[in-house]
Amino acid sequence: MRKEELVLAGYNSNTQSDGYHYDPEQADIVCDFVETFCYHSIGSKHGTPVVLEKWQRILLHMIYGWRDAKNNKRYNEVSITLSRKNGKTFLCSCIALAELILGEQSSNILLVANSLKQTRHLYDTIKGFHRYSNELQEILTVQQYQMMYPEKNSKIVRVANSVSGKSEDGDHTSVIIYDECAMQVERDRPFIDKLRGHMSGREGGGLFLWISTSGDNKNSPFFDKECYAKKVRNNAIHNPRFLPIVFSAPLDADPHCPKIWKKYNPNLNLAGGIQEDYLQQLSNDAVSNPLELNRLKRYHLSQWLDVTSEWLSLELWDKCNQKIDIDLKNEPVFLGCDFSLNTDHTSVSIAIKKDEMIFVETHYFVPEDNRRRRSSDDGVSYDKWESDPNANIHFTPGNVIDTDYIVSLIQNLDYDIKEIAYDSRYATAPIIKLGELGYTCAGHPQGFKGMTPHILEFERNILKETINFGNDPILRWNFSNAKIAMNAGGEVMIDKKTYQQDKKKKIDGLISAVMAVGRLQHHNTDTKINPYDNAGLFSWADE
Repeated sequence: MRKEELVLAGYNSNTQSDGYHYDPEQADIVCDFVETFCYHSIGSKHGTPVVLEKWQRILLHMIYGWRDAKNNKRYNEVSITLSRKNGKTFLCSCIALAELILGEQSSNILLVANSLKQTRHLYDTIKGFHRYSNELQEILTVQQYQMMYPEKNSKIVRVANSVSGKSEDGDHTSVIIYDECAMQVERDRPFIDKLRGHMSGREGGGLFLWISTSGDNKNSPFFDKECYAKKVRNNAIHNPRFLPIVFSAPLDADPHCPKIWKKYNPNLNLAGGIQEDYLQQLSNDAVSNPLELNRLKRYHLSQWLDVTSEWLSLELWDKCNQKIDIDLKNEPVFLGCDFSLNTDHTSVSIAIKKDEMIFVETHYFVPEDNRRRRSSDDGVSYDKWESDPNANIHFTPGNVIDTDYIVSLIQNLDYDIKEIAYDSRYATAPIIKLGELGYTCAGHPQGFKGMTPHILEFERNILKETINFGNDPILRWNFSNAKIAMNAGGEVMIDKKTYQQDKKKKIDGLISAVMAVGRLQHHNTDTKINPYDNAGLFSWADE
């Protein structure tokens, strides 16, 4: 490969190359090794040797072809931003194995991520290479957390960032591969500094490889690293030993354009890579769904986005917010309860399924003595809602929420209550009373893990128009206030921090509705997704 070809993701490695020379034979050794000893472990090609794509070969020639006067690698730090399904884990695995066999004597290659699950995924890919190669089986020893090459006294070790690596491992670290590092947070900086310290004594500086899809936390060390990488790429910073590979679309790029998809997804339509048909479907969904648009931009264009985004449009909501004109009394129902501090809103939602349609009825509770102040503070008319037959608003006596009033209302509902889900904050007193009355109650986690399946199910029903909110103006107001937070793993939750900062934006009814519908769907499907693991499901009726 000619050095004029060494251009990737807008970076030309021939820039800032004074004092270094390009030796393609050094890089060919690595490429040939990968195509001999690395195998596909999933998909239709599993068990067959890898054939490097052109962009992968260019990258390896950049990393291993450029040398200094002592024949050390030019680059001691590589930062790669790359969208999902473009072979990040596979690429890291190939580099790790090549460094183990071809690299320095008595060295450690550390596989690092923010969770042991992620490092296990990376390590399992390397073990897949070992499983398919008789030659590797003869020379390598594989254990749960490390792979050893006795002939060189070298090893691959996997750690998570909460496990800083024992000193005997760190002292001889030659390569660090930090996978999905966009999940880093501010408190990870000391750990990263310690990793750097492990490599500080290496002749040539070793190799620190950062690789990740973009994230949502702009306080992340990797966000800083990507910003730095762009400056090196654009020659705003002179650092000839830093290799910036940034497959990240600018924020003004058209997310629905196939040419943009191709430019920032080098594995597009390749075997095992992201497929254009999938992106087209995601793009179609994203036209009316901001959450899907965020997924498209973040995971497939590697754009750093704010932690929260708008949910579905009110136009979609209104299609599902019609007057309920059928009798639902005595039907089996599931309740969701979002209790509050003494003077704030409390809501109770009821979810009913009949003839493949889900119906939601939500009740809202506000202290009577705070009615006028709440109308002024929240910018809405509670008096108007009180006279609206579709708005089930209740003003409890006094200046604080009367939980006995709420318990009494639940007791007098003309439904067959199967389960009551609740946010455990502020719920102790009423839930104890409901439990003593024989109701099955369950604390519902409000974080990403607990809310994701239920939010996605709630959204699915809105998009399919298989849910009816009963022309409820308060629930519509709640929904208009909603923002969705998404973590680096793609899990979602309704962002409550926004409403803690802006007290006018109430979402209590929406929270209780999501819980109620989620539990209804859980009990009406064959595949159970249970967010209540270790969350305290109980029923005094069984005592």
